[in-house]
Amino acid sequence: MPLTRFKLSSIGDGGITTAKLADGAVTLTKTDSLFVNTEISGTEAARMPNGTTAQRANPKVGDLRFNTDLDQMEQYTSESGWQGISPPPSITSVDVNNINETDDPQTIVITGANFDSTATGVLLDNNGSTLTPTTSTRNSASQITIVFSGSDTIGSGTAEPLDAKVINGSGLNAILENAISIDETPIFATAAGTSVATVYEDTAYATTINNTNASDFDVWATNPLQYSHSAEKFLTDTGGPSSATGYAESYDSGAKFWRIDLRIPRRITNIAWAVRDGDGGRTVMNWRGSNDMSTWTTLYTNPSPSSANNTSFNESISDTTKYRYLDFHTEHSSQNYGRYNSLVITLEAESTLSTPSLSATDPEGSTVTYAQGATGSLITPFSFNTTGPAIDISTSKINEDGTYSSSGVQHNFSVDASDGTGNTTSRTFNILRKWMDGSSSSQPAQSANDIYNIDNNFADGNYYIKTPSGGIQQVRCLNVGGAGWMLVARYQANAGSTVRNQANSVRGLTDITQNGANAWSADFGGYEWYGRSNGRFMVWGASDFENRTGHSVNWIYRIPSDRGSLVDWLFNTSGNWQGLQFDTGHRNFQQHSATYASKHGQVCAGAEDGPFKGSRWTNTSYVGHRMSDGGAGNCGLIPRALFTPTSNMQQLHGGDDAKWSVHASNTQSGQDIDSSQLFGYDDTNGPAHYDVGTGSESQNSTRNDFSNAVTLWIK
Repeated sequence: MPLTRFKLSSIGDGGITTAKLADGAVTLTKTDSLFVNTEISGTEAARMPNGTTAQRANPKVGDLRFNTDLDQMEQYTSESGWQGISPPPSITSVDVNNINETDDPQTIVITGANFDSTATGVLLDNNGSTLTPTTSTRNSASQITIVFSGSDTIGSGTAEPLDAKVINGSGLNAILENAISIDETPIFATAAGTSVATVYEDTAYATTINNTNASDFDVWATNPLQYSHSAEKFLTDTGGPSSATGYAESYDSGAKFWRIDLRIPRRITNIAWAVRDGDGGRTVMNWRGSNDMSTWTTLYTNPSPSSANNTSFNESISDTTKYRYLDFHTEHSSQNYGRYNSLVITLEAESTLSTPSLSATDPEGSTVTYAQGATGSLITPFSFNTTGPAIDISTSKINEDGTYSSSGVQHNFSVDASDGTGNTTSRTFNILRKWMDGSSSSQPAQSANDIYNIDNNFADGNYYIKTPSGGIQQVRCLNVGGAGWMLVARYQANAGSTVRNQANSVRGLTDITQNGANAWSADFGGYEWYGRSNGRFMVWGASDFENRTGHSVNWIYRIPSDRGSLVDWLFNTSGNWQGLQFDTGHRNFQQHSATYASKHGQVCAGAEDGPFKGSRWTNTSYVGHRMSDGGAGNCGLIPRALFTPTSNMQQLHGGDDAKWSVHASNTQSGQDIDSSQLFGYDDTNGPAHYDVGTGSESQNSTRNDFSNAVTLWIK
């Protein structure tokens, strides 16, 4: 039987072998004292437990094991849990200490030591937040490359400076503090693609307006002028106070205006001019400025307007406001005329184009320098000023021509802003170039024909025109026959009958309906044809003007070169009736000379068939339309009504005669003579309204082939 008891003293050395011990017979409690401050000797090694990360189990603080996944020893701590036991990483440098916030990608190389096989790199912002790169690549135990790209790029809002951090797979890490700054590129104040200025074709930036550049500016007068004494002659005639030529104004009591459009607001600094005569009854002589032709500011007032004859003036203007329109304003108490010349207008230089800011700022506070960029270019007369930055203006004229666009043409240019540390921002802006095409009150045209010269394909419609008598008004304009036309009168359907009725004159005549009342424009009495070989007056009848259908009559009178304005031609005056525009009573159209059978009517320098009738004929020998018998009375208009809105301003029923007519081959037409086209009455016979092409219809005809309205146009 086995022994169950024995004396320890009786057990010799080596008496109990491992084989004699039962499994589990020796407990840890009995062996604790064996591992207190244990010292292990030997020259080989002490082998620890080993296994994968997944085989970690029942961890207690102080546990040691070899992680076969991580290929390193690891320990268990109360703070970090399992933690590798290996050399910590260290960082010695990064290859950039400044990153550009607009770069994509942003690449940073971290150099150091002890980067284990799973080591990764990150950045920390100045608030301690981690900036995780798009990719982190361990190149070697001493190098890691991190890349920020796309949405991960580090932007201008990041708190800086930045720390570089390397984290080994063991969890050990190293930080290089304040390693990197964000070097932001200059920031522009104005958004890319901004149209920084709107300019107008044919705008001149001259500092002096005189006889040498008068044609660069639109000038006109609000009253009929003496023959050959057009508004331009105020500038172009330099004869001085002794000259009998120049700009001539006819006047009666009331105000008269000579005007110039500078295209853009300019500061007027000095005005010099000469006065030949016109003292009699002159009560006002001053210069005024405006930006809308409605509200005017006096810039200079002559203290002795009735004592200005034979005088040269040279007046400094103290008002510093910029004005687009300038006018010479006179008033008289009695009928006479005055002559003026040698006008010189001095303007403050427009050295810099007014634009939003073209400048940029550097977030780091460095000085920013500028250069014109590679994109686009500036049009004449503009150039880039690098010290502004700004756009300088020379005294040249905008004359780009090119293809017209109703919305304007954008001229792109770019500006480069550099901060001196290698960072440059390029921003593209544009200047919008428009035309005075009548599309708005700020872009009024001088006439419909000027619109045509800008855009041969402009559509019929209402356009803003700088009218000589009504200022800026919307006027019905027509594009036909290679020209632009403006509506100056209309007769209600049937015009063959209503031509005898009364009419009012109105501002801004646009009515082309069939049943609108008879009307004349009060805007074009002073419309000038001086020296123009192409002055024309067109008659057009139709049942639908809007759609250009149902044409009845259509012909064109050619205006003699000695009929300086519309009122001169209508009243057959050769431009020598002073104060005609102030006549408030009905005045007959002056009788033709005996050569024209002394009939009331209009002298012509030829006539032609209208474009709506196919331009079937041209009659260069045509000399006049005969409205009524001479001396018949009541055959005309109130002259003043062509300048100022007036009621009941038309009387064309003298001797029961009231008509407009033309002939395809004869020298005259109308009263007591054959016509090819006509609407109205002849010696109480009518109404007539016909077109017989190149043929003739005898006088007193009652042929009434049409019943539509008729309109009258000028160009």
